[in-house]
Amino acid sequence: MKITAWSPGRKSGGVTANIVAFSTFLSSHYDVSIGLRSNHFCERMMEDYFSVTSTIKPIAGGNSFFSGWGSPDYIKYLLDYKDKYERRSYRGHMAVGCRGKISLYAPQEPYEDKPFPNTDDELFIVDASGENSYAAFEAMDHADLRMIFLPGDIGEAIHQFRPYKAYAGRALFLFNRRNTREKPTVSDFCQEFKIKRSRVFSLPYCADLERACLRGEVDLMALYHLWPTDSEYFQKADLIAKKLISLNENVNNIF
Repeated sequence: MKITAWSPGRKSGGVTANIVAFSTFLSSHYDVSIGLRSNHFCERMMEDYFSVTSTIKPIAGGNSFFSGWGSPDYIKYLLDYKDKYERRSYRGHMAVGCRGKISLYAPQEPYEDKPFPNTDDELFIVDASGENSYAAFEAMDHADLRMIFLPGDIGEAIHQFRPYKAYAGRALFLFNRRNTREKPTVSDFCQEFKIKRSRVFSLPYCADLERACLRGEVDLMALYHLWPTDSEYFQKADLIAKKLISLNENVNNIF
């Protein structure tokens, strides 16, 4: 199943950290093979959240740039990315690093006509976090499923998503750092966009996840919480993992 993980605003959806945590959970707990690709460059790329003991070190960490496909400086940073990626222990091989059943893929090449490569991965996730670009919307259009991450403030989430309501179909919605005492409520969001409550999940604040992001060890943090866990965040992550597995078994009739 092809999945695009997206948020309409930067630094509000927590897309990258969450999908790394979910992917670790899916691959380790449910033995699902995952392909991950980030289609943008920024200070914290997907690879920054995998520990050095698990896979390659951060590729382009320590930089403050943001460059998406179509930006004037895209080729410059793509070449720099590929140079750093392919010089590591995978010299001479395709730019893919693996940890167990998780594979990391380099960003989409400018000449590639589709954001999802042909792979044997059971789930392939493109990280299009916070991008309002051609590449992000192309990934949304080609996906079997959209995972749309929104801020925990429902009022702000409604405001952010309203211009993109055409993408509500074939989508799961995840509210990051949700405060359940705030109004409007999740029900208000569902009514606003006419979507079923079963397609909406609320992710609570997770201090362990925040600290793991700073250390670049989201995968290790997720492994620590696998069996059993009293973490509310990973109880929700388990529900989402089961939902993805269920949808993957019937990809032609997702909703």
